Parts: sequence; structure tokens; C-alpha cells
Amino acid sequence: MVEAQAVGTYNATGPKEDLNWEKLISECRRFARKPVDLVWANEQFLMDHHCNNWNKLPLWWPSQSEMTGLFRIDCQKAQDKGLSFRPLSETIADTLSWDDQRGDRTLRTGLSHEEEAVLLNQVAKE
Repeated sequence: MVEAQAVGTYNATGPKEDLNWEKLISECRRFARKPVDLVWANEQFLMDHHCNNWNKLPLWWPSQSEMTGLFRIDCQKAQDKGLSFRPLSETIADTLSWDDQRGDRTLRTGLSHEEEAVLLNQVAKE
């Protein structure tokens, strides 16, 4: 786009096809370095346990949130100009590689191990 001196506003989002949580997590699971047991919790459970903000569960918004359209941004204009998408598996592998190389292992978002354990205990009771 720079070389073609294209101007204008373009949404460069992805992926091209619909991607749901099950597909994303299943693909991430293929790259896990140890066995992963998935535990699914419904939306109401997550809301009841105050996981309804970006800091606790990044990339998830409740279906009734004012932000539900965030992941439905139309990027067709950019695709028409040549935007292409890399495979999800490549993004996951590269993200894990980046994570392995960073020094500080402290996560700044997401559930702590303690919070996750409490939620897993609670979801097992329901």
C-alpha cells in the first residue's frame, strides 16, 4: 500500500473467515507443550463471577455488551486492495515463540492462577 502510494482509511483486521472461541482454543491446544483439559463455562457463569471485562478474559465480551461489534469490523476495502491473512496456526506459533523470548514472565492481564482455580472449582459444582 505504501509503495502504491494508496491513501485513505482501511480496517486491517482478521481473520478473513469467522472464528469462534472453540476453533481458536482448539487450534491453540495443538501447540500446547503439555496436555490441556478444556472446561467450558457459559456466559452467565462468567458474568456472575465478574469475568466480564477485558482484563480478566482478553478478547471476550458478553453478548449484551456495547462492544459486541468490535470483532465484526468490515475489512473488505483493505482486502480489495490486497490485504491477506496469515494462517491462524502461524500466528499462534509466532506468539508462543515471542512469549518464550521475553524476559519478564509476569502477565499483566488475564486470570491469575488463583482466580482460575477458584473458577474451575465453582464451574465443577454447577
